[in-house]
Amino acid sequence: MGYYYDEFEVGRVFKHAIRRTVTETDNVLFSTMTHNPAPLHIDHEYMRTQSEFGKPLMNSFFTLGLIVGISINDTTLGTTVANLGLEDVRFPAPLFVGDTVHVETEVVAMRPSASRPRNGILTLEHRGFNQRDELVADIEGEAQRLARLVDNLLDMSRLEGRTAEPRVEWCSVEEVIQVAIDELALAPGTFALAIDAELPLIRADAAQLERAFANLLENAARYSGQYPVSVRARAVGHRIMVRIVDRGPGVPAAEKPRIFEPFYRASEAANGHHRGSGLGLAIVRGFVEANGGRVWVESLPGQGSTFVVELPLEPVAA
Repeated sequence: MGYYYDEFEVGRVFKHAIRRTVTETDNVLFSTMTHNPAPLHIDHEYMRTQSEFGKPLMNSFFTLGLIVGISINDTTLGTTVANLGLEDVRFPAPLFVGDTVHVETEVVAMRPSASRPRNGILTLEHRGFNQRDELVADIEGEAQRLARLVDNLLDMSRLEGRTAEPRVEWCSVEEVIQVAIDELALAPGTFALAIDAELPLIRADAAQLERAFANLLENAARYSGQYPVSVRARAVGHRIMVRIVDRGPGVPAAEKPRIFEPFYRASEAANGHHRGSGLGLAIVRGFVEANGGRVWVESLPGQGSTFVVELPLEPVAA
């Protein structure tokens, strides 16, 4: 049985007793199940003659799942509401067939949940080692809240399959933004709101817009560091304009047209500490456009970014 939130403490390290020798069956079966034909996992001859490693590497997603799975029994079994997701994943050294994995987990952060007052959000770092004690995987993730990565994958699948038809109703943009902020459950002061009083209601799918704003706000908070993210909303003519401003590194001009593409990650994110799935902004664009709106970025390198969401107002009857 795992521990409850108030039984954890930052800095505690769990050294898990379970050890697992990975096999060729693991590698081939997992690669087949995930439709991954890459020769670096399943082709011995290719790896022997054309790779510096000389033999197949274990599928990294199998390695990720194994290391997180080994940690569950000693930490969160039976006590987790759900998983928020995985933030930072690194594979510093290769893992090969026949290697034996052992795992340790460190509690690196704890905070109360704003949306679930009786629960807390726990950040864990899982470290996997081979039999020579070489670090083969380093994974940081949060427990107690729904996995955003899984949500994003499902959302992207619906958008690409054209099954994300909006359920249109009258809704408040201010309430949509506030729900998105509450869902993120970040520290107080992360966002500075400046929303015009008595904004008109719009006709849109509130749930889709909440998902879009949650992704935008989380992205901005990730890059804004110690500075609050500015969120401004006002009516302009027959539309509502929402501007989300961060103090991050900015987006190079050449990359602006691509940052809303699925799985595209700007160079500042790819080369820096901040990592993500590359789905968030694609989902933002998909849901905003599905509701008749537009989204774009205004940014200069080194001067932060402003993401602008434009949503239409219903025409006023004469």
